Amino acid sequence: MKIKLFILLLFGLVLSGCGGDQTPVYAARFEAFNATVDVHLLGLSRDTAILRAREIEQDFVFLDRTFYVPHSGALDRLNEHLAAGELVVAPPALWPLLARSQVLAERSDDLFNPALGLLYKAWDLNDPVPCQAPSPQTATLERIVATEPKLNQLYRQDLTLGSDNPAVRLDFRHGAKGYALDLAIQHLRDQGLRHAMVRIGSNVRVIGHRAGRPWRIPVVRASGSGVFGMLNLSGDASVFTASIHHDGCLRDGQPLHSLLDPRTGRPANDFIAVTVVHEGDALTAEAGAVALFVAGADDWEGLAKQLGLNKVLLFDRQGGVYMTPELTAQLERVAEPGVAVP
Repeated sequence: MKIKLFILLLFGLVLSGCGGDQTPVYAARFEAFNATVDVHLLGLSRDTAILRAREIEQDFVFLDRTFYVPHSGALDRLNEHLAAGELVVAPPALWPLLARSQVLAERSDDLFNPALGLLYKAWDLNDPVPCQAPSPQTATLERIVATEPKLNQLYRQDLTLGSDNPAVRLDFRHGAKGYALDLAIQHLRDQGLRHAMVRIGSNVRVIGHRAGRPWRIPVVRASGSGVFGMLNLSGDASVFTASIHHDGCLRDGQPLHSLLDPRTGRPANDFIAVTVVHEGDALTAEAGAVALFVAGADDWEGLAKQLGLNKVLLFDRQGGVYMTPELTAQLERVAEPGVAVP
Protein backbone atom coordinates (compact mmCIF):
# COMPACT_ATOMS: atom_id res chain seq x y z
CA MET A 1 0.00 0.00 0.00
CA LYS A 2 1.59 3.25 -1.10
CA ILE A 3 0.47 6.32 0.81
CA LYS A 4 1.30 9.78 -0.44
CA LEU A 5 1.33 12.67 1.97
CA PHE A 6 1.04 16.25 0.86
CA ILE A 7 0.03 19.61 2.26
CA LEU A 8 -3.47 19.91 0.90
CA LEU A 9 -3.97 23.61 1.37
CA LEU A 10 -2.92 26.55 3.46
CA PHE A 11 -5.83 28.43 4.93
CA GLY A 12 -3.51 31.40 5.19
CA LEU A 13 -3.58 33.68 8.16
CA VAL A 14 -6.90 33.70 9.95
CA LEU A 15 -8.00 35.64 12.98
CA SER A 16 -7.88 33.61 16.16
CA GLY A 17 -10.75 35.66 17.61
CA CYS A 18 -8.66 36.77 20.55
CA GLY A 19 -6.78 40.05 20.23
CA GLY A 20 -6.52 39.79 16.46
CA ASP A 21 -3.61 37.35 16.56
CA GLN A 22 -2.73 35.68 13.30
CA THR A 23 -2.93 31.86 13.34
CA PRO A 24 -1.90 29.70 10.37
CA VAL A 25 -4.01 26.58 9.78
CA TYR A 26 -2.46 23.76 7.76
CA ALA A 27 -4.13 20.66 6.35
CA ALA A 28 -2.57 17.42 5.15
CA ARG A 29 -4.19 14.41 3.52
CA PHE A 30 -3.18 10.79 2.96
CA GLU A 31 -4.79 7.35 2.71
CA ALA A 32 -4.94 4.74 5.49
CA PHE A 33 -7.47 2.25 6.89
CA ASN A 34 -9.16 2.16 3.47
CA ALA A 35 -10.18 5.79 3.96
CA THR A 36 -8.97 9.34 3.49
CA VAL A 37 -7.19 10.79 6.51
CA ASP A 38 -7.27 14.56 7.07
CA VAL A 39 -5.00 16.31 9.53
CA HIS A 40 -5.55 19.97 10.45
CA LEU A 41 -2.92 21.69 12.58
CA LEU A 42 -2.89 25.20 14.03
CA GLY A 43 -0.14 27.54 15.10
CA LEU A 44 2.84 25.78 13.51
CA SER A 45 5.36 26.84 10.92
CA ARG A 46 4.92 25.21 7.53
CA ASP A 47 7.99 22.96 7.97
CA THR A 48 6.93 21.87 11.45
CA ALA A 49 3.38 21.18 10.28
CA ILE A 50 4.70 18.99 7.47
CA LEU A 51 6.92 17.11 9.94
CA ARG A 52 4.06 16.51 12.41
CA ALA A 53 1.74 15.32 9.63
CA ARG A 54 4.36 12.91 8.29
CA GLU A 55 4.87 11.48 11.77
CA ILE A 56 1.14 10.83 12.00
CA GLU A 57 1.18 9.23 8.56
CA GLN A 58 3.98 6.88 9.59
CA ASP A 59 2.10 5.82 12.71
CA PHE A 60 -1.10 5.25 10.72
CA VAL A 61 0.68 3.17 8.08
CA PHE A 62 2.19 0.99 10.80
CA LEU A 63 -1.11 0.53 12.65
CA ASP A 64 -2.96 -0.12 9.38
CA ARG A 65 -0.55 -2.85 8.33
CA THR A 66 -0.17 -4.36 11.78
CA PHE A 67 -3.69 -4.35 13.23
CA TYR A 68 -6.17 -3.46 10.49
CA VAL A 69 -5.30 -5.08 7.16
CA PRO A 70 -6.78 -8.59 6.83
CA HIS A 71 -4.16 -11.32 7.01
CA SER A 72 -1.76 -9.04 8.88
CA GLY A 73 1.41 -11.03 9.35
CA ALA A 74 1.90 -10.02 12.98
CA LEU A 75 -1.66 -10.82 14.07
CA ASP A 76 -1.81 -14.00 11.99
CA ARG A 77 1.28 -15.40 13.70
CA LEU A 78 0.04 -14.34 17.12
CA ASN A 79 -3.37 -15.93 16.54
CA GLU A 80 -1.78 -19.20 15.39
CA HIS A 81 0.08 -19.49 18.70
CA LEU A 82 -3.02 -18.59 20.72
CA ALA A 83 -5.03 -21.26 18.90
CA ALA A 84 -2.36 -23.81 19.79
CA GLY A 85 -2.52 -22.82 23.45
CA GLU A 86 1.01 -21.39 23.34
CA LEU A 87 2.50 -18.25 24.80
CA VAL A 88 3.63 -15.81 22.11
CA VAL A 89 5.76 -12.69 22.19
CA ALA A 90 3.40 -9.86 21.26
CA PRO A 91 4.35 -6.72 19.30
CA PRO A 92 5.05 -3.89 21.78
CA ALA A 93 2.45 -1.71 20.03
CA LEU A 94 -0.25 -4.26 20.85
CA TRP A 95 -0.15 -3.89 24.63
CA PRO A 96 -1.74 -0.42 25.03
CA LEU A 97 -4.37 -1.17 22.36
CA LEU A 98 -5.18 -4.50 23.98
CA ALA A 99 -5.35 -3.07 27.51
CA ARG A 100 -7.74 -0.29 26.53
CA SER A 101 -9.84 -2.65 24.40
CA GLN A 102 -10.18 -5.13 27.27
CA VAL A 103 -11.62 -2.42 29.52
CA LEU A 104 -14.08 -1.26 26.86
CA ALA A 105 -15.09 -4.82 25.99
CA GLU A 106 -15.92 -5.55 29.62
CA ARG A 107 -17.86 -2.29 30.01
CA SER A 108 -19.87 -3.07 26.87
CA ASP A 109 -20.75 -6.62 27.98
CA ASP A 110 -18.43 -7.80 25.18
CA LEU A 111 -20.62 -6.40 22.40
CA PHE A 112 -17.48 -4.54 21.40
CA ASN A 113 -15.31 -7.61 20.96
CA PRO A 114 -12.01 -7.68 19.04
CA ALA A 115 -11.66 -11.41 19.86
CA LEU A 116 -14.11 -12.49 17.12
CA GLY A 117 -11.57 -13.46 14.46
CA LEU A 118 -13.11 -16.92 14.04
CA LEU A 119 -16.49 -15.38 13.22
CA TYR A 120 -14.95 -13.00 10.68
CA LYS A 121 -13.25 -15.98 9.07
CA ALA A 122 -16.47 -17.99 9.02
CA TRP A 123 -18.20 -15.18 7.13
CA ASP A 124 -15.20 -14.79 4.77
CA LEU A 125 -15.00 -11.11 5.76
CA ASN A 126 -11.25 -11.12 5.13
CA ASP A 127 -11.83 -12.07 1.49
CA PRO A 128 -11.44 -9.19 -1.02
CA VAL A 129 -14.88 -10.12 -2.44
CA PRO A 130 -16.74 -11.51 0.59
CA CYS A 131 -20.20 -11.26 -0.93
CA GLN A 132 -19.39 -13.89 -3.54
CA ALA A 133 -18.67 -16.50 -0.87
CA PRO A 134 -21.37 -18.77 0.58
CA SER A 135 -22.81 -18.00 4.00
CA PRO A 136 -21.57 -20.18 6.87
CA GLN A 137 -23.67 -23.07 8.08
CA THR A 138 -25.80 -22.43 11.16
CA ALA A 139 -23.98 -25.26 12.94
CA THR A 140 -20.65 -23.54 12.32
CA LEU A 141 -21.87 -20.28 13.82
CA GLU A 142 -23.42 -22.03 16.80
CA ARG A 143 -20.16 -23.87 17.47
CA ILE A 144 -18.15 -20.63 17.47
CA VAL A 145 -20.70 -18.73 19.57
CA ALA A 146 -20.64 -21.54 22.13
CA THR A 147 -16.90 -21.00 22.68
CA GLU A 148 -17.63 -17.39 23.82
CA PRO A 149 -14.31 -15.81 22.79
CA LYS A 150 -13.59 -12.67 24.85
CA LEU A 151 -10.65 -10.36 25.38
CA ASN A 152 -10.61 -11.06 29.13
CA GLN A 153 -9.56 -14.62 28.30
CA LEU A 154 -6.15 -13.25 27.31
CA TYR A 155 -3.40 -12.86 29.87
CA ARG A 156 0.07 -11.37 29.93
CA GLN A 157 3.16 -13.14 31.19
CA ASP A 158 6.19 -10.86 30.99
CA LEU A 159 6.38 -9.97 27.28
CA THR A 160 4.26 -12.89 26.11
CA LEU A 161 0.54 -13.24 25.55
CA GLY A 162 -1.57 -16.31 26.16
CA SER A 163 -5.23 -17.30 26.31
CA ASP A 164 -7.35 -19.67 28.32
CA ASN A 165 -9.62 -20.05 25.30
CA PRO A 166 -8.13 -21.37 22.02
CA ALA A 167 -11.10 -19.86 20.15
CA VAL A 168 -9.83 -16.32 20.77
CA ARG A 169 -8.60 -14.69 17.55
CA LEU A 170 -7.61 -11.03 17.71
CA ASP A 171 -9.04 -8.77 15.01
CA PHE A 172 -9.01 -4.98 15.40
CA ARG A 173 -11.05 -3.93 12.36
CA HIS A 174 -13.17 -2.29 15.07
CA GLY A 175 -10.81 -0.44 17.39
CA ALA A 176 -7.73 0.27 15.27
CA LYS A 177 -9.04 3.53 13.81
CA GLY A 178 -10.14 5.01 17.12
CA TYR A 179 -6.83 4.01 18.66
CA ALA A 180 -4.94 5.59 15.75
CA LEU A 181 -6.80 8.88 16.24
CA ASP A 182 -5.98 8.86 19.93
CA LEU A 183 -2.32 8.06 19.25
CA ALA A 184 -2.10 10.97 16.80
CA ILE A 185 -3.65 13.45 19.24
CA GLN A 186 -1.41 12.27 22.07
CA HIS A 187 1.65 12.66 19.84
CA LEU A 188 0.62 16.22 18.94
CA ARG A 189 0.00 17.07 22.58
CA ASP A 190 3.43 15.69 23.50
CA GLN A 191 4.86 18.14 20.96
CA GLY A 192 3.05 21.01 22.65
CA LEU A 193 0.22 21.40 20.12
CA ARG A 194 -3.11 22.45 21.65
CA HIS A 195 -5.37 22.82 18.59
CA ALA A 196 -5.81 20.09 15.97
CA MET A 197 -8.27 17.88 14.14
CA VAL A 198 -7.56 14.38 12.80
CA ARG A 199 -10.21 12.57 10.76
CA ILE A 200 -10.41 9.09 9.25
CA GLY A 201 -13.31 9.09 6.80
CA SER A 202 -16.29 10.36 8.81
CA ASN A 203 -14.64 9.60 12.17
CA VAL A 204 -12.83 12.39 13.96
CA ARG A 205 -11.10 13.58 17.10
CA VAL A 206 -10.49 17.25 17.84
CA ILE A 207 -8.66 19.19 20.53
CA GLY A 208 -8.79 22.92 21.20
CA HIS A 209 -10.46 25.03 18.55
CA ARG A 210 -10.07 26.18 14.97
CA ALA A 211 -8.64 29.71 15.23
CA GLY A 212 -11.01 30.79 18.00
CA ARG A 213 -14.03 29.05 16.53
CA PRO A 214 -15.36 25.52 17.18
CA TRP A 215 -14.46 22.77 14.76
CA ARG A 216 -17.35 22.21 12.34
CA ILE A 217 -17.87 18.46 12.00
CA PRO A 218 -20.47 16.93 9.66
CA VAL A 219 -22.52 13.90 10.71
CA VAL A 220 -23.41 11.70 7.74
CA ARG A 221 -26.86 10.42 6.85
CA ALA A 222 -27.94 6.80 7.21
CA SER A 223 -27.17 6.23 3.52
CA GLY A 224 -23.50 6.93 4.18
CA SER A 225 -23.52 10.01 1.96
CA GLY A 226 -24.83 13.50 2.49
CA VAL A 227 -24.90 15.47 5.72
CA PHE A 228 -27.55 14.87 8.37
CA GLY A 229 -26.31 17.61 10.67
CA MET A 230 -23.36 19.69 11.83
CA LEU A 231 -21.59 19.69 15.18
CA ASN A 232 -19.63 22.52 16.76
CA LEU A 233 -16.88 20.88 18.80
CA SER A 234 -14.07 22.29 20.89
CA GLY A 235 -11.97 21.21 23.84
CA ASP A 236 -11.52 17.44 23.46
CA ALA A 237 -14.13 15.46 21.55
CA SER A 238 -14.57 12.49 19.24
CA VAL A 239 -17.23 11.47 16.74
CA PHE A 240 -17.47 7.89 15.50
CA THR A 241 -19.99 6.09 13.29
CA ALA A 242 -20.60 2.35 13.02
CA SER A 243 -22.43 1.67 9.76
CA ILE A 244 -23.29 -1.14 7.39
CA HIS A 245 -22.02 1.09 4.57
CA HIS A 246 -18.39 1.10 5.72
CA ASP A 247 -17.72 -2.46 4.57
CA GLY A 248 -21.12 -3.89 3.73
CA CYS A 249 -22.74 -5.52 0.73
CA LEU A 250 -25.49 -8.02 0.01
CA ARG A 251 -25.11 -11.79 0.23
CA ASP A 252 -28.05 -14.01 -0.61
CA GLY A 253 -30.23 -10.90 -0.58
CA GLN A 254 -29.32 -10.05 3.02
CA PRO A 255 -27.00 -7.26 4.28
CA LEU A 256 -23.53 -8.52 5.12
CA HIS A 257 -21.17 -6.37 7.19
CA SER A 258 -18.57 -6.74 9.92
CA LEU A 259 -20.73 -5.59 12.85
CA LEU A 260 -21.27 -9.13 14.08
CA ASP A 261 -23.30 -9.98 17.15
CA PRO A 262 -21.24 -12.36 19.35
CA ARG A 263 -24.49 -13.68 20.85
CA THR A 264 -25.75 -15.02 17.51
CA GLY A 265 -22.68 -15.06 15.28
CA ARG A 266 -24.60 -13.11 12.65
CA PRO A 267 -24.52 -9.49 11.42
CA ALA A 268 -26.54 -7.26 13.76
CA ASN A 269 -29.65 -6.21 11.88
CA ASP A 270 -31.64 -3.59 13.83
CA PHE A 271 -29.71 -0.49 12.74
CA ILE A 272 -28.14 0.94 9.60
CA ALA A 273 -25.84 3.38 11.37
CA VAL A 274 -25.02 4.52 14.90
CA THR A 275 -23.04 7.69 15.65
CA VAL A 276 -21.55 8.46 19.05
CA VAL A 277 -20.24 11.87 20.15
CA HIS A 278 -17.91 11.55 23.11
CA GLU A 279 -16.13 14.24 25.09
CA GLY A 280 -12.82 12.45 25.12
CA ASP A 281 -10.95 9.66 23.35
CA ALA A 282 -11.91 8.20 19.98
CA LEU A 283 -11.48 4.54 20.98
CA THR A 284 -14.27 4.91 23.53
CA ALA A 285 -16.45 6.53 20.84
CA GLU A 286 -15.68 3.72 18.37
CA ALA A 287 -16.26 0.94 20.89
CA GLY A 288 -19.49 2.62 21.98
CA ALA A 289 -20.81 2.99 18.44
CA VAL A 290 -20.06 -0.67 17.68
CA ALA A 291 -21.55 -1.94 20.94
CA LEU A 292 -24.76 0.11 20.61
CA PHE A 293 -25.16 -1.01 16.99
CA VAL A 294 -24.86 -4.65 18.06
CA ALA A 295 -27.04 -4.20 21.16
CA GLY A 296 -30.02 -3.42 18.97
CA ALA A 297 -33.27 -1.53 19.42
CA ASP A 298 -34.22 -3.10 22.74
CA ASP A 299 -30.92 -2.73 24.57
CA TRP A 300 -29.03 0.28 23.23
CA GLU A 301 -30.40 2.82 25.73
CA GLY A 302 -29.42 0.80 28.78
CA LEU A 303 -25.99 0.06 27.36
CA ALA A 304 -25.42 3.71 26.48
CA LYS A 305 -26.05 4.63 30.13
CA GLN A 306 -23.74 1.83 31.24
CA LEU A 307 -20.99 3.20 28.98
CA GLY A 308 -21.61 6.79 30.04
CA LEU A 309 -22.53 7.87 26.50
CA ASN A 310 -25.32 10.46 26.30
CA LYS A 311 -24.87 11.81 22.74
CA VAL A 312 -26.05 9.12 20.36
CA LEU A 313 -27.74 9.10 16.93
CA LEU A 314 -29.24 5.90 15.51
CA PHE A 315 -30.86 5.08 12.16
CA ASP A 316 -32.92 1.89 12.01
CA ARG A 317 -33.83 -0.25 9.01
CA GLN A 318 -37.41 1.03 8.92
CA GLY A 319 -36.29 4.62 8.37
CA GLY A 320 -36.61 5.63 12.00
CA VAL A 321 -34.21 8.12 13.57
CA TYR A 322 -33.41 8.09 17.29
CA MET A 323 -31.39 10.80 18.99
CA THR A 324 -30.67 11.43 22.65
CA PRO A 325 -31.81 14.81 24.04
CA GLU A 326 -28.20 15.84 24.70
CA LEU A 327 -27.26 15.37 21.03
CA THR A 328 -30.52 16.91 19.80
CA ALA A 329 -29.59 20.10 21.63
CA GLN A 330 -26.13 20.19 20.04
CA LEU A 331 -26.67 18.98 16.46
CA GLU A 332 -27.59 21.50 13.77
CA ARG A 333 -29.87 19.62 11.40
CA VAL A 334 -29.31 20.00 7.67
CA ALA A 335 -32.36 19.61 5.48
CA GLU A 336 -32.39 17.37 2.44
CA PRO A 337 -33.21 19.23 -0.77
CA GLY A 338 -36.91 20.04 -0.73
CA VAL A 339 -37.43 18.59 2.76
CA ALA A 340 -37.91 20.79 5.83
CA VAL A 341 -36.07 20.03 9.05
CA PRO A 342 -38.63 19.10 11.74
